[in-house]
Amino acid sequence: MFKKLIFVLFITLSLTPAVPQQNPPDIKWKYIETDIYTIIFPEEITQKAKDVADLLQHYEKFNYSNLNTKKRKIPIVLINQNTEPNGFVSPAPYYSHFFTTPSSFDGIEWFRGLAVHEGRHMVQMNKLREGTGKTIWRAVFGDIGTGIFSILYIPPWYLEGDAVVMETALTHGGRGRLPYFLLWQRALELNDERYSYYKMYLGSYDAMYPRNDHYRLGYIMTSYIQKKYGPEIWNKILDRTGKYFLFPTFDSSLITITGKSMTTLYNEAMNEYQMMWQMQAAEIQVSDAEIKSQKLENKFESYLFPFTSDDSAIIALLYSNSKKLKIGKIDSKEKFYPLKEISYSPVYGIFKNERTLSAGGNKIIWTESIPHPRWGYKSFSDIYMMDILTGKEEALTDKRRFISSCLSSKGTLAAGIEYSIELKYSLSIFDIEKREEVFTASIDSDAHIFDPAISDKGDLVVFSALSDKGNALLLYDVATKKLINLTGYTFNESFRASVIYDKYIIYTSDYSGIDNIYALDTKTKKRYQITSRKFGAYYPWIDEKRKEILFNDYSMNGYQIASVKLNPSQWTPIEKVKVVKVDTISTISEELTKNISKDFYDVQKNEYEVGDYSQLMHSINFYGWIPYFASSGSEFFISFLSRDVLHTTDIVLSYIRNFNENTNAGDLNITYSKFYPVLTLSGRYGQRAVRVDNQTDNKELDYISWKEKIAKGGFTIPLNFSLGNRTTFLDFGFIGGYIDISDINRFDYNIYNDINTNGSLMYNEYFINISNIFRGAIDSVVPGTGGLFSAKYFHTPYNSTYKGNLFSLSLSIYLPGFTDTQGFILKGSYENIDYKNYIFPSEVLFPRGYESVRYKNFAISSIDYSFPLFNLSTNIWKLTYLKRINGDLFFDYGMGYDKKERDLFRSAGFELTAEQNLLTNLYLQVELGIRYSRCFDKYDDQDENKYEFIFKAPIN
Repeated sequence: MFKKLIFVLFITLSLTPAVPQQNPPDIKWKYIETDIYTIIFPEEITQKAKDVADLLQHYEKFNYSNLNTKKRKIPIVLINQNTEPNGFVSPAPYYSHFFTTPSSFDGIEWFRGLAVHEGRHMVQMNKLREGTGKTIWRAVFGDIGTGIFSILYIPPWYLEGDAVVMETALTHGGRGRLPYFLLWQRALELNDERYSYYKMYLGSYDAMYPRNDHYRLGYIMTSYIQKKYGPEIWNKILDRTGKYFLFPTFDSSLITITGKSMTTLYNEAMNEYQMMWQMQAAEIQVSDAEIKSQKLENKFESYLFPFTSDDSAIIALLYSNSKKLKIGKIDSKEKFYPLKEISYSPVYGIFKNERTLSAGGNKIIWTESIPHPRWGYKSFSDIYMMDILTGKEEALTDKRRFISSCLSSKGTLAAGIEYSIELKYSLSIFDIEKREEVFTASIDSDAHIFDPAISDKGDLVVFSALSDKGNALLLYDVATKKLINLTGYTFNESFRASVIYDKYIIYTSDYSGIDNIYALDTKTKKRYQITSRKFGAYYPWIDEKRKEILFNDYSMNGYQIASVKLNPSQWTPIEKVKVVKVDTISTISEELTKNISKDFYDVQKNEYEVGDYSQLMHSINFYGWIPYFASSGSEFFISFLSRDVLHTTDIVLSYIRNFNENTNAGDLNITYSKFYPVLTLSGRYGQRAVRVDNQTDNKELDYISWKEKIAKGGFTIPLNFSLGNRTTFLDFGFIGGYIDISDINRFDYNIYNDINTNGSLMYNEYFINISNIFRGAIDSVVPGTGGLFSAKYFHTPYNSTYKGNLFSLSLSIYLPGFTDTQGFILKGSYENIDYKNYIFPSEVLFPRGYESVRYKNFAISSIDYSFPLFNLSTNIWKLTYLKRINGDLFFDYGMGYDKKERDLFRSAGFELTAEQNLLTNLYLQVELGIRYSRCFDKYDDQDENKYEFIFKAPIN
């Protein structure tokens, strides 16, 4: 089992297909060289690349200050045609990608945040290479060894938590300063609900939070441990972890250096944060609000982005991990009536504290990310609209790049903020009735603008803004095309989710230390606090008929719907609001910057020489090797791996030693993905031998030996047509293969399927795969509703020695079950083999419980019903963490036939499996269990009752 897991780990790290992550081929790539960074970027963002180089060099000294490690040169690619705000550092090959589309989730100017956060990951990866034990990992696997070591030994909460600590300590923003970031943990602790370390880290199906999040847990853990044990603590722990190759572990290193176990440190950290949160809560006077949605005990459900329809019904999204996402009405008794399923895209607003759904006039709009069919690093973000009365959904735009959108309160106008590949902002206004874009203008601002709000007349648009100078509310006059800063830039608060009401702008701010709802009078510029809720108030919406403000009020049970009267005379002037902020970072920040003579925020500008980047010259980039045995255990491989940093060329070069045959061979596989078709080329050359019965005294005849040449070449076209909750992939292609057998020393045995003489096999393979799945509930044991289809055809049309054909079809259909977490799975497959003197390997699985038998024609159908039985959230020491027990009932019907015979293979039974994290490791998530098959058709040596151990990859 462990060998299989490690092998899967190798493949995951090293042989992940490059197909989905290419840039379009027409980009003109440039580069800048610094001492340890090579910045690779599209020509149109040259100035931003220079800014990134400045930022990386500025924060380099801070990121290396408390982790003692050698600096290593790293290529960094700026990706400007993808609309996802993200960044990552890959350990193998060692490179980084920065996505240029910004977000406000970390409260930092986007590229400054990337430079600190991803820059810290670069230092971490360097640190995980050093020391005797870690050097052995690299000696055995190359850079892949660092990746394997980090997965097996370093919990991701440390890697991400440490990076969030640095982004918070080294800037005036950072997630550690934002109340929404630790909202879930704060609500649990203030309700005296303490989860175990393993439940918080590895997740649970019955947890009172949206998901386990190692960024949030990691910040609590790393900030507490660093403050308590000093700035060198992580350097010491990483030095010790894996010092002697397999030992010590991260956990045992913590014990040795701190004297305390992981769970003890976790509880101490949570105790400290609980105390800070209790002190804050004691200082804040909570205001009243009317709760208008149902709150279930011991169940986490949220009613997001509440608003009222024209008939005054309250509308919201019901978000629950155990249910499909739906928009629906809530009656006066707080009961939810679903109207229609909706895309999950708007939900992600709660993870970054941005309004990602806007409503007005019985309509809702949001931005939907749409992938390019072929280029995974090119995507669009269009504005989608739904009429809640009819359920009709339509796109307002096509192949645009909108990062945020809103409706006017009456639903007659929409506004969208677009961000171009040149990193420029523009505003578009749409007439909803005409479905026309009636206004567009560029926005000249050095700030990231988001969360717009538009007046009913369409004359004013409000933006939230985030820049290097802080946060602000901006007012845009459509007639004059001028921006007015209403608040001035400040680092003391953020501004989110604005709506316009009369002369007021209603918005969410963390001014007091907790996110609540505020108002700004545009005439007087005076500001007021409207709510003072215990945990946080989000996403205000004005109900003018009832003169109320609807909003999301957070509780331990989720985001509830609440309301307060729209009464400006009752609002608290901003000057009288008590500010009680929880300081989790100043001690660490002062320690990191104590030796800096000038403001640590100031970045020095440098001059750089810009050059043309040659993809061809950098297409070969060997980064590691994998020594492993094939599943049979008789073949030993050493595979050398190469991938360029733009994901266009993958090379696997292998040496193969067969111990049973005492032979050697070489193998080469090349995948080239720059163009629309992905081109593949592979070849193998070497000796082969099979031991046979030898009745003579000639020892050379103990083996049939021969030389074998194999060549394959072809193409595949992988396409992605996904949209919203629908995941749709299509790939099809062709492979031509050639096998040449020569120098056979005996002709009385078959050596390769039906090959028993010198000769060649030349074949073609055609294939197509289609998947179309509609996402179901997050916690479902089936992937959703939809289907998978595949077809393959092998034949030998050429004048080769060996001939044969194989045709196979496979179809899987996923249907809803009795609850949203259950489902039916229907499968059917058919295979036809026309073997003249060669048999191609079968592509069809046999009915469960039976050993595979070859037939000229074989058909199988099956039905499964899969369901969760119960949740566990239980760790068995550190051996495993059990999350859920699942069940599956099945019936298989198989039939093999040709002109002379027809045999049935029927079975029924059940599967009982446990979802778990082996070694309490987040990445070693597996589903293990047993299968019982009752075989109704008995053949020679066939057991009527068959028990098997089964291994699955969990859906979630």
